[in-house]
Amino acid sequence: MDSVSSYDADELGQYQSLSTSAVLAFVLGLLSPVVFSSLLLVVVPLLAVAVALWALARIKNSDGALLGTRLAYCGLALAIVCGTASVTSVQVHASLLRRQADETSRLWISLLAEGHSEAALNLLTTNAVKSLSAADANNVAVPIFSEAVVNAQLSQDPVALALAEMHQRGEMPVLLRESHIASDLKPPRAVLTYEASAADSAGYSFTLSLMLTEGTDVTTSSWLIDGWNPVDGNP
Repeated sequence: MDSVSSYDADELGQYQSLSTSAVLAFVLGLLSPVVFSSLLLVVVPLLAVAVALWALARIKNSDGALLGTRLAYCGLALAIVCGTASVTSVQVHASLLRRQADETSRLWISLLAEGHSEAALNLLTTNAVKSLSAADANNVAVPIFSEAVVNAQLSQDPVALALAEMHQRGEMPVLLRESHIASDLKPPRAVLTYEASAADSAGYSFTLSLMLTEGTDVTTSSWLIDGWNPVDGNP
């Protein structure tokens, strides 16, 4: 009894407990990698950061009554790393998709300009092929997948004719003006807008918008042209 009474009353009354908010912050930090499956789940690391900061503030103001500083810091670090890495990976992925789509678009434009409509046809989706007219020059109905007719229709498309005429004038610069990549869609889609101009001083130029979708057939280009539309200019 004497030994017990020798303790200071304040020491006997001091009790430390583990902060529940620190534990929650740590758990949310462990769950933060789910953001890599979908950017919509970025709410998880954001919530982890908020809870961790709240936990650290409560622990600091508890005068030693609350524990869990390391847990809160671990949850905070995990959330920041996962959140930052996910945003960076999305940007890198979108940049890679944009470059691939641009390469396919420039190849298709080049093939049409040089008169290789048959090769350009191989870069079209089935929907794009179906959009071409299914009638021959005499307006006689033919099977939609008649390659000869579809190839002829593509070679006579206003865009193909304009590109071929510009190519005959000499070097034809093609500039990428705008790009929109929907990397979250399955498969990803892209809309790229180009400005093509003739090398001479005649001022012959037009703007072309291409719609692309990522191909699923490994034997074809990674991207396929799904549609095209001359925004303005001679076509």
